[in-house]
Amino acid sequence: MHGELGTSHAYEMGGDYRVPPQYQRGFLGADFAWDDAREGYRIERIYRGDSWDREHDSPLAEPGLDVREGDVVVAVGGKRVSPSDSIDRLLVNLAGREVTLTLRTRRDEERAVLVKTLARESSLRYRAWVDANRRYVREKTDGRVGYVHVPDMVRGDSRSFTAAS
Repeated sequence: MHGELGTSHAYEMGGDYRVPPQYQRGFLGADFAWDDAREGYRIERIYRGDSWDREHDSPLAEPGLDVREGDVVVAVGGKRVSPSDSIDRLLVNLAGREVTLTLRTRRDEERAVLVKTLARESSLRYRAWVDANRRYVREKTDGRVGYVHVPDMVRGDSRSFTAAS
């Protein structure tokens, strides 16, 4: 019976399941690396999406924040980061919520910025992968070959297909 319910588009599986605890981690849409000398997590890359859609762009790219790659996050919500207290760990249960980040800037000054974390950043990383493929094909073929990525044609993916064409 379960096998039959799980086929096609019925999407009925198993029985009663106990819901495990949910820890909704916040995301910043960026890559970080620990920097011993500056005692914090250096921003290696800020992932960019659609600036007009704050749910699909890095919170670090919010206009007016002046956060840049190379800046170092030294505290999250007032708690100092360390190799064992990572940014990810300090963002547990902060998905979609505002949090203060303390940054050590390129001029070695500390300042605080208020950001609203993302509930997920997978679309940003996926888009970066597609863009990297597009650049690779353009560079390797001197622009003679195009790269079109069509994952499927549901609402969000059809929008990215029309933007790329």
